[in-house]
Amino acid sequence: MIDLKKFGTALREIRKSRGISQEAAVERSGVYSDASGLRRIERGEQRPKRAVIVRLLTEGLLEDDPDLIDELLAMAGYQALRDAELVRLGLKRKIRPDPPLPPALDPPLPGHPPRGWAILALTGAGASIPLALIQNWFVAVCCLLYASLYVVSVLLESAYGSSPKQNRGAALAAGSTILVTSLAANWTDRHFVAAGRLEGLWLALFLFVAGAVFQWLWVRPALADFTVVPTRFRSHTAQAAHLKNSVYFLFIVVAFWLPPRHCVEALSVHGADGRGAGTFCPQPWWLWIAFVLMLLISIPMGSRLLDNLRPAPGHNRFIILFYTRALVCFLLSAICLIWYSSHFLP
Repeated sequence: MIDLKKFGTALREIRKSRGISQEAAVERSGVYSDASGLRRIERGEQRPKRAVIVRLLTEGLLEDDPDLIDELLAMAGYQALRDAELVRLGLKRKIRPDPPLPPALDPPLPGHPPRGWAILALTGAGASIPLALIQNWFVAVCCLLYASLYVVSVLLESAYGSSPKQNRGAALAAGSTILVTSLAANWTDRHFVAAGRLEGLWLALFLFVAGAVFQWLWVRPALADFTVVPTRFRSHTAQAAHLKNSVYFLFIVVAFWLPPRHCVEALSVHGADGRGAGTFCPQPWWLWIAFVLMLLISIPMGSRLLDNLRPAPGHNRFIILFYTRALVCFLLSAICLIWYSSHFLP
């Protein structure tokens, strides 16, 4: 299937990653008299001939990976390199070794054996049951969705790894930690509001941040400290990617969940006095605008990542988890906004 936009973008990223200008690429390959033709190709406005693509890649961009050349030829609707062309161009396909047989037992993580992960995680989840019983349905649902974001994040950032059993234990540990701390944060704020003290919002926010930091420190040994997601651009290490995800999840808490819920609780207990005491109550339509902006920013960012993924073992698992994370993020945000809009007192 011909995709000239995708082809042009991939060609431009290869050229830029090697610090080669359009003029230099054209001059080296000799395919055009000036760089205007290459500019049209990179913008997806022109489909070059097959020979032009091969010369641009091999002579202009000094590409020596036949698999990458075949990938770009396929984007432009052409056949892969033939054996005779490989000989003429002096290229050799890399011999990929057979994947090693899985060991009989996964080796334990340093200091965190899989059984220990499961015991600690189940203990944390069990400890959250009493807290869950005293919360309303809105808080319980939000806490469960919020905790599941961290579970999916750990599984997502280790989708290309080789220790799924250990990673499942780490994901369960992260989720149970977040479930306990988020339930405790909401209970703390509710208790302070009922006692006429509005500073419970800041204590709740501290518990949310502390839970996110603690879970990251806890599961960090289970995540790789090098890049594992095969992309055409430089991506984060697994540890850094999960940390970035944790910051994004906290943004949902601060923007759509905790302050709006605190506002509704304070006004329901103290009436207009709660607003006069300094309770921040944002207009619901402000938050809906922020939600739409988040959607508009997230969609092209996610599309760029998926378009630049290289096929590798675990690719399908990564795609499924990626969409699951996006779905839970937007679902949690939407539930918070719908609940706040229906309970907001102007």
